[in-house]
Amino acid sequence: MSNEEQETEEEEAKEEEEGAAEEAAPQTLLEKTTKVVERLEKANAELAKQNKKLEELQAFQKLGGQSVAGIRPPQEKEETPEEYANRILTEGLNPLRDDENNTK
Repeated sequence: MSNEEQETEEEEAKEEEEGAAEEAAPQTLLEKTTKVVERLEKANAELAKQNKKLEELQAFQKLGGQSVAGIRPPQEKEETPEEYANRILTEGLNPLRDDENNTK
């Protein structure tokens, strides 16, 4: 786990402990709303961090050549008649059979 994840988990644990203690005391509607707003703001901040990381990763993949786009399969070399004959003789294949059914 990274340091940020550990810090986030520790903050969440503290919030839960504080929340459990505060829930025992009666709360007004304003206090409840304030807590909800604080939680939403924290969640939005965390989401913004994750979105930033995702954007950086996607940019790195596009610029770093690690994305699938733009990759061309290697061109197959055409086999010469001599190479074909050597392959058939060395592998012991029957050239009169279909390629799918051709086994050694």
